[in-house]
Amino acid sequence: MAARAPAVQWLAILALSLLFAGVLEAAALPAALLIGPMFAGILAGTGGATVRVPRPAFAAAQSIVGCLVAASISPGIFPVFLAEWPLFLGAVTVMLLAPAVLGGLIGFFRWKRWAILSGEGRFATIGDFAFITVLMVLSIIWVGGTTSTPFLYYQF
Repeated sequence: MAARAPAVQWLAILALSLLFAGVLEAAALPAALLIGPMFAGILAGTGGATVRVPRPAFAAAQSIVGCLVAASISPGIFPVFLAEWPLFLGAVTVMLLAPAVLGGLIGFFRWKRWAILSGEGRFATIGDFAFITVLMVLSIIWVGGTTSTPFLYYQF
């Protein structure tokens, strides 16, 4: 994919994003519109794509996602949160410990230092990006799964 023009690479990523997001959305999976393009980016990155999102666009996209998440929180969730706080605390604890344990095991067996907590990719060295990508994907899937589970039991 690296030999292709940047416009062709972007079109391929867009097509893959639409495909993956559409399939995940049709399956009614949570966060399909977030996970689908992420899978497309991972596939393009491992396939040798050389295009990168400019920093201002990346910051703008993160800001928009943050606003969407904040806008989706309704006051009705707070009583459920207070009633089910052990579930939420457990989910957050597992979400933080799982990548730490995984990173520790990989670091132990490969004798390297890894950025073991989710979001700590900025401390990774050049060869660690595949590992950080795996951690991010696992974290997003974990968050999507654990946050959608209460919706199966409660109606807000």
